[in-house]
Amino acid sequence: MITKKLFIITILISLIGHITVFGLTGLMNIGSSLDNNTLFTINLEEKSELTERTIAAKETFPAALSEDTVGASEIKDEDTVNLDSSDSRYRQYLMKVKKNIRSGWSYPDKAYELKKEGTAVVKFSIKEDGKLADSRVIISSGHESLDIESFHAVTSAAPFPSLPKKFNLTNLNIVARFQYILDG
Repeated sequence: MITKKLFIITILISLIGHITVFGLTGLMNIGSSLDNNTLFTINLEEKSELTERTIAAKETFPAALSEDTVGASEIKDEDTVNLDSSDSRYRQYLMKVKKNIRSGWSYPDKAYELKKEGTAVVKFSIKEDGKLADSRVIISSGHESLDIESFHAVTSAAPFPSLPKKFNLTNLNIVARFQYILDG
C-alpha cells in the first residue's frame, strides 16, 4: 500500500516538474492570457464573421511593437505589424494594402475541387518606396496549393503604395493570415 502511494506521489512530482520545464522553455503557455498577435483573416465571403485566433509563434516572427513603447515621432528603421492592426498610425495604409491583396487573392481551383481547407500565415516586408523586399509563408496551411496562393496573393499585389513619411520607416514588416474555408 505504501509503495503504491509512493509511486503515485513520484509520478505527480515528475508531471509537475515536466510541466514547469515545458512552461519555462516556452513549449507550453501556462496560465497566461492570449497575447495581442492576432492576424488578419481573408475569407471568400465578404460579410462572414470569422473568429480571430492568436498565433503564439514568437520565435517564428518578431512581435509587433506596442503603441506604449514607441512614439509616433521617434525615428525607426523598421516595424512589424499585423495586417489587421488597429494601430492608428498604420490603419489607413494597411487598408490600402489589404485592398491590393484581396483583388488578386482567390481559392485555388484544385484545392477547391478537393475540398482542401486551411490557414496560411505570410510575412512580407514593404520598402519605403512600396516595393516588396521579402515575402514568405511562416506558418503552412498544411496544403501546398493554399500556401502558394497565399504567397502569390502578396507578391502579385506589389508594388504597394510608398510608406508615408510620417512612419519614419525604411521597412514595414506585415504579417497576414489567409484562411481558406469552404461552406457546405
